[in-house]
Amino acid sequence: MVLSLEALYSIVCLALVALTLVGTVILFLSSIWLAPRHKDPARNAFLAVTLWQGTSNLRHPLNYAAYRRI
Repeated sequence: MVLSLEALYSIVCLALVALTLVGTVILFLSSIWLAPRHKDPARNAFLAVTLWQGTSNLRHPLNYAAYRRI
């Protein structure tokens, strides 16, 4: 069975539309899945420095108060 050029053209157009829609959905969902979970850079920087200095530093009253304010 040989398809005419018009039939092939419509099949190719439908396939391109379907691929475009699938790609759009994948890009949209991946932007949600890959979004950063913590958007507060000050809190992240404080936690990074605290972990770098050691967890005992977090138990200090001044550091804990600063952590709670962030």
